Order: sequence, then C-alpha cells, then structure tokens
Amino acid sequence: MQADYSILEHDRGARVGWVSALEAQFLQPVGLSIQTSLPPCSPLLAGFCSICDWLGSKDGADEFLYLQKPEGNLQNYFNSRVSIANRVISKSGLLANNQAYRGIKPLLPKIDGVVPRQLQTLVDHFPTEPGMTLIEAPTGSGKTESALAYAGN
Repeated sequence: MQADYSILEHDRGARVGWVSALEAQFLQPVGLSIQTSLPPCSPLLAGFCSICDWLGSKDGADEFLYLQKPEGNLQNYFNSRVSIANRVISKSGLLANNQAYRGIKPLLPKIDGVVPRQLQTLVDHFPTEPGMTLIEAPTGSGKTESALAYAGN
C-alpha cells in the first residue's frame, strides 16, 4: 500500500528543505555548495563519525537532550549547542596530551559502581601489532569505549 501523493510530496519537500538548510549552515560559509564535487574521503572519517556519535549519545543531564521542537532556525540551534559540545569534548578526555596507555577505566563515567562491561575487559588482550580489528557486539555493550581504549594502546 502506498501513501497518499500529498504525504509523499510533503516528505520529499521536508528532505529537500533539510539538505538546503545544511548546505546554508555548513557549505556556503566556506564557499561550497551541494553541487561541489566531493574531495577524496579519508579513511579516518569513519573513526571521526564514530567518535562524534559516541559523544553525541552520552547520557547526562547537561549534555545533548532531545528537543521535540527547537526554537528558531538551524543556525540558532547550532549556536546554542556549541557550549554543550565544548563541555562534552572537554569531559571526554579526547583533548589531552599524549599519555601512556591506561586501559578502559579512564573512558568510563566517574560514578561509583561503574565497571567495565564484559567486552571492555578484553581490550588489554587484543593484539598490539598494526592491523585492523573489528568489534561486533550488541548496542550498548561498550564497543565505542573499547575501540577508543584500544586506539590508545
């Protein structure tokens, strides 16, 4: 069964509007457009996106909360989140000088009773020679923190 044409058109218009808003917010200020050819993609982009997802999904009363209907336009919303993003990045420990490997514990919340999950206890036993390691486990099992700890190994 297919949706009514007016619903499909409304949905298409919403997607086009969202892409246009993102173009105005992020591309046009640096002289680019949605029509600009993409540069070669670094393999590091996947890791960057993974860390962004991890930071954006961390639980906390002072972090990114769902807003059903944000006030104002995308620019205002984006600007209102910069201070939260700076605080989350600072608390994550990612902006620090190189340190000796310290395992998984420094990446976990500083709350009494928080212990590494089963997957996270295995990080110290992963191979240390260069190569690719894939971690497959259910959502919420601690893959991201495991990968970050392993990257620091």
